[in-house]
Amino acid sequence: MKRAGWTRLSDPKRSKCSQRWRHASGHLVVHCGHPTAIWPWYVADPANPGLCLVSKSGYAFRRLADAMDAVEGLAAGRLVAQETPLSPGHVRRIVEVVGVSP
Repeated sequence: MKRAGWTRLSDPKRSKCSQRWRHASGHLVVHCGHPTAIWPWYVADPANPGLCLVSKSGYAFRRLADAMDAVEGLAAGRLVAQETPLSPGHVRRIVEVVGVSP
């Protein structure tokens, strides 16, 4: 997959379960490692280590492209991340910015 602003950090010959991508903004998109996961893609935010970024539904992302779209929206200012309690611990949920078109 070629996409502007993205660098693949993982070996392309390995399984998708080990894939990792870095955006020019510093955000990482990582597969959770489970081969049968329904929501396998999560975003790691370098500004908030230890808190993963999830979609507005509260889950990670089903598709790599969806996670990348979210990171690109964050970088462009169309989306923001808000800290949300989730048992156990906290996550940062990605939400739309009011008044900004996608």
